[in-house]
Amino acid sequence: MHAVVLAALAVAAAGCEVGLDVAVDVGRDGSGRLGVTVGADAAALAQAAAAGATLADFAGSVRALEDPAWEVAESAAPDGSRTVKAAVAFDDPAALRRLSGELADAVAAPEGRLLEPLAVVVAEETVRVEGAAGLVPGPAVADLGLTPESATALLADSFDYTVRVRLPDPERVLSANATRVDGEDLVWEVAPGAQVAIAAEGVRPRFPWVAVLFGAAAALALAAGAAALLAGGGRAAPRWPPTGAPDQARRTARTARAAARARVGTARARPPAAAPNSARPAAASGPRHRPAMTRPRPAPPSTSLG
Repeated sequence: MHAVVLAALAVAAAGCEVGLDVAVDVGRDGSGRLGVTVGADAAALAQAAAAGATLADFAGSVRALEDPAWEVAESAAPDGSRTVKAAVAFDDPAALRRLSGELADAVAAPEGRLLEPLAVVVAEETVRVEGAAGLVPGPAVADLGLTPESATALLADSFDYTVRVRLPDPERVLSANATRVDGEDLVWEVAPGAQVAIAAEGVRPRFPWVAVLFGAAAALALAAGAAALLAGGGRAAPRWPPTGAPDQARRTARTARAAARARVGTARARPPAAAPNSARPAAASGPRHRPAMTRPRPAPPSTSLG
């Protein structure tokens, strides 16, 4: 990091700027990701090169760290500014302490030590991050014709240094001595000439058992479907009986028996059907007349002429 501090001091008089940002993102189990970003505009790069410092030197120092898991990327913007980003994942608090110690040693310079190793403390219900950062010029700035006091004044106008911490649950931070909050990040602004303690504690989220179980069930279902496709030569093999067939068959049988009993009961309760009107004798139309009753007339008396 000699290159970064030297560049900041060199460009101070020219009114340019150099930025340094250290970020740590911590999960509920103490794992997470550690990153560092260094950037400078075109004028700063030109002044730093004249002083014998480049950002490539910083990128090379990170690539030379013991842990090969560090990922380093360099980028240039159309305006001539350049940025170097380095990041690494850690599995537990011990790994973070080791990796942040490597980074602290890599960025240390005779002109000043910028970072101390970071620590994560995981308790049953809380997660805590501790560490320190500083920007205190040392006696080595005399090589630049400066005193520690004058170097501090120059850095105040040219060097922007921040440390960011993101806890597992950004919405439930219990305590922090950060300078400000930026979205989900707690931010410490490290002023030249100051040594800043970093301390933040938050609620440790519970393990998402439900999400894990649903994810496992979905993975098993996908695996079973893939196996069926492979077994069927690319097509899903027909299943018989289908899933849930015994229960479905019993329900279907019960429904059929109930319907049959209902039909039989309806047939027994139904009265005999009346004869259709067409089968009945047609009723005589008009008034009914009783046939006339006639009595036999007596025979007339016989007459004889005697």
